[in-house]
Parts: sequence; C-alpha cells; structure tokens
Amino acid sequence: GSARWVEYQAWLDEGNLPNAAPVAMPTADAVRSEAQRRIITLVGATSLDGCLIKQLNALMRATELTNKRSSGGTWTAQESGEAAALQGMADAVKAIRTASNIMEPNPPADYKSDSRWP
Repeated sequence: GSARWVEYQAWLDEGNLPNAAPVAMPTADAVRSEAQRRIITLVGATSLDGCLIKQLNALMRATELTNKRSSGGTWTAQESGEAAALQGMADAVKAIRTASNIMEPNPPADYKSDSRWP
C-alpha cells in the first residue's frame, strides 16, 4: 500500500500527470507549413499555386526592370516605386524563410505565434 503511494508520489514529482493526453511536439514540417501559409498571405494569394504564380510574375517584372537599367535605360518614378515594392516583397519572403530555418531544428511549441515571425 504505502510503498506504491510513495512511488506514485515520486512519479508525480517528476512532472508526470495522471491520464494526461500526450502532447505532440511540433515538427520541422509543421514550421515549414506555417512559413508557407505566411508567405501565401504576404503575396496576396489564396493557394500555393497562386503564390508561386505571383512570385514568378514578380521575378519576371524585376528582371525586366533590372534589364532596362543595366542596358542604360532609366526608370520612371512609377518603375522605381515598383522596383522598391518588389524588393520589399522579396525581403519579406526571405525574412519568413529565415525565421523558419531558425525554428526548424528545434521547433518551439508556440511556433505559430506572431512573435516568432517577422
């Protein structure tokens, strides 16, 4: 009787909880999925396909602007603003990927918290 109680109390003292549901630890894939969700939202898409299309279109436009400038052309004020917006989007995507890369090796329980992301 009492020896079993002492064992049980020691088990509780170790942090065990009776009938506690196991807590699933987040995985690197879960963190990557959260990063992907945030990037999809950032670019104004509703799906991964839409996100990829928007990013490819942005890349093509950025290439056109770069080519114009590198061949001696000058940007209009509108093109300069467009280039800055494209760079801002690219920087924001990179910041999300960086945050994901930092968390993936040892995902925190609160990986979905906005405080973990740029």
